[in-house]
Amino acid sequence: MMSTEAESLRTLLARSDLPLGLAWAMSEPMDDPNQLFPEEQQAIAHAIPIRRAEFTGGRIAARKAMWALGFHPAAIPMTEDRAPAWPDGLIGSITHADDICMAVVAQSGRYDGLGLDLEPDVAMDPDLVADLCRDEDLANVPVAEQVKLPKRIFSAKEAAFKAHYARYRTLFDFEALTVDLATGRVQFTQDQEALALPQTALGDLTVQQWICDGMILSLCALPAH
Repeated sequence: MMSTEAESLRTLLARSDLPLGLAWAMSEPMDDPNQLFPEEQQAIAHAIPIRRAEFTGGRIAARKAMWALGFHPAAIPMTEDRAPAWPDGLIGSITHADDICMAVVAQSGRYDGLGLDLEPDVAMDPDLVADLCRDEDLANVPVAEQVKLPKRIFSAKEAAFKAHYARYRTLFDFEALTVDLATGRVQFTQDQEALALPQTALGDLTVQQWICDGMILSLCALPAH
């Protein structure tokens, strides 16, 4: 049985204006190897139980989304960099938080990158804020509203990073990005890491974000070139 948070997210997304051609689905974490293909079982053979449960729940959600797109369920093992290895013709993103696993999937000819991130809508450890948020991320926001803002900024950056990585396969710290949550605009800064990226990889990104029943959900979709 899905949690109340999951049901609230399901209702919200059903009413939301999502990018065309996307299918999404949810599952619960589940440590059940019978739900996995052999190559997926091998990918988490040495993982701890909670990691196995999150991995399995994410794959179940992804296969539900694949089915919704009209594709037969297939294995989604991991690449060498531990990213999901999507079947030919598909691209997607998987996320999990608390007792919710989610996936979004699309045809790869329609999108070059998808990034989905789910987080509890709680205050972030103050020691992490300086590493994940820039001063401009928090500018012009009343102090009283900044308690939960860093986690929401982190979620937006995580979704943008996932989508960007799917297209360009480049790594960077979150200080290379700045986010305007009011517009959903994510930009690269003049940070040294950002300047080291190829010029073609420095375009602005757009993130949709929903706050629902104590959860943050962020989505970034990069249309195919």
